[in-house]
Amino acid sequence: MTFFTNSKKYAKKIKKAEKCVVYENTVRELFSCEQFKKGAESKGHQVNMVQSLRRLYEKWRYLCIKR
Repeated sequence: MTFFTNSKKYAKKIKKAEKCVVYENTVRELFSCEQFKKGAESKGHQVNMVQSLRRLYEKWRYLCIKR
């Protein structure tokens, strides 16, 4: 999440999401409205970014199965 500009408000929404639809909309908004911070493309950051995205995906799957 720290790879995006102004990601704090999205992080709160994602952590509090209890429905898959809310989660999906928040993640979609994050990717469409915010840009990657400078340097987020460097090799070390790419590994962390993949891990963060994997955690986002796992939470999404959990919420979708839960409903």
